[in-house]
Amino acid sequence: MIELFKNYLQQRRYMESTVNGHLQNVGYFLKWIEANGLYEVENVSYTDLLNYVQYEQQRNKDVSTINLRISSIWVMVLLVLLINCTDTLKYLNKKVKRYHIRGL
Repeated sequence: MIELFKNYLQQRRYMESTVNGHLQNVGYFLKWIEANGLYEVENVSYTDLLNYVQYEQQRNKDVSTINLRISSIWVMVLLVLLINCTDTLKYLNKKVKRYHIRGL
């Protein structure tokens, strides 16, 4: 997933320092979700995200740092959702085409 996220950011022509910053922020979050037994971004809830923010606050991270991390996570989550939706739409499109062909 990280490689996919990196490719997405590079295709959007983000500067290398921005790409690295996003990857680092997401990396921190992925380590946190793994340590908390979640393992996959798709299984993370809003409550989990709030718990992550609380964790970062307890580590005395600055509000601006936390906001940057949440921003990076949000971009990654949207990418995952987009990929999942695209895969689902492709699957449904195949089913609809089969149905129309059989219905003739």
